[in-house]
Amino acid sequence: MRRGQRYLLLRIEGASFADPGDAKRALKAGLSSLVGAAGLGRAGYRFVREKYSQERGIAVVKTSIAGLLPVRAALCLLSNLSGKRAKVDVLRVSGTIRGVLKEEAGK
Repeated sequence: MRRGQRYLLLRIEGASFADPGDAKRALKAGLSSLVGAAGLGRAGYRFVREKYSQERGIAVVKTSIAGLLPVRAALCLLSNLSGKRAKVDVLRVSGTIRGVLKEEAGK
């Protein structure tokens, strides 16, 4: 049986990463410090590299439906990414990448 998934549209303020890989590592390190490596594994957390935009401070991450609440809470609690003060806001949650990016298309 296929597991359900959700995509989260994030706005990262205060920290800027030129490379999507740096943003991916910073978010994963911050999340694993809050929910642990096992918690991230159970949540099915994935960073969607192709949808990262340094100019707009926008990122998209994917998680399982079961892991949505812990991941969302941990993202909102993050205040430090790679030693830089930062704030992460969850702007939108959807079952598809297209749906999560609808809000951004209008801007």
